[in-house]
Amino acid sequence: MICEPILGSAPAHAQDAVTGATVYYKGGILSMEGDEPTYIETLVVKDDKIAFTGSKAEATSFAGDGATEVDLQGKTLLLGFVDAHGHVYNSGFQKLSANLLPPPDGECKDLASLIEITKEWAGRNANAIKKAGWIIGFGYDDSQLAEQRHPTADELDKISTDLPVVVLHQSLHLAAFNHKALEFAKYTAEKPNPSGGVIRRGADGKTPTGVLEEMAVFAPLFAILAGLDAEANEHIALAGIKSYVQYGFTTAQEGRSAAGASETWRKLGKEGRLDIDVAVYPDLQAEQGLHGKERRKCDIRQPFRIAGVKPASTVRLKAKPHG
Repeated sequence: MICEPILGSAPAHAQDAVTGATVYYKGGILSMEGDEPTYIETLVVKDDKIAFTGSKAEATSFAGDGATEVDLQGKTLLLGFVDAHGHVYNSGFQKLSANLLPPPDGECKDLASLIEITKEWAGRNANAIKKAGWIIGFGYDDSQLAEQRHPTADELDKISTDLPVVVLHQSLHLAAFNHKALEFAKYTAEKPNPSGGVIRRGADGKTPTGVLEEMAVFAPLFAILAGLDAEANEHIALAGIKSYVQYGFTTAQEGRSAAGASETWRKLGKEGRLDIDVAVYPDLQAEQGLHGKERRKCDIRQPFRIAGVKPASTVRLKAKPHG
């Protein structure tokens, strides 16, 4: 992983040579400098850092004996990506949940396959479900299901009536709960919509259908995550990091982070277990007080830091009267 550029000229003396280096050449090595694309002929990496850029002859001299040479064969080499807006913990959560993505990333094409995939996942993950107490699927898209709609609580009861079932929309701004999960969230016909969220209702305008929006999803979801122990949280977080690293990211965002997830990132950073940087944004509504208190503790030189807050997605502003 290429993390920190240290650009320079070839050394004048042999004793400055880098041992155990990797030399990349014969490709489109984009420097990412300036407003116009500029390319580097040869790049030397040592200890996961860019140690030198220049001509092939200079780079070979700089790398010294024993260096590994990689002929890119015309392929493009890009520096590590910085995630501009993401949820790395949720990526780990997704990686470990039932895959409800539509083709080509998954096989969830209709409500029948959504139910079958989630049931099959539950059968293979009995120990995890016993520990967490929930059956969880991730990634369905109502617009790509044959029925062109979200699953209902009645339909998700076909997966289980004994355990709470939640299937998360791929946008992460909606979800569908079975009746056991609605019971856990205390979402009844009498329950008003939470601030910043919507509990979708049936034809009577009162009975929850199981489909939830925004804070109606996040509040019970945070309660689920709060019930996980440290080991489970770390397992989810590291699965997310592995997923990001696989695609070349060197900085990840943790948007709308719960307190437990924030503490997990802090612990992993202190223990040197984060392969990339993680910028955490606690949820402004659900984690009030965490932002200021935690941000003051942060050292920007460490892989973990509180970088700001994540506000509610929907904010209604009242116009200020003139005069």
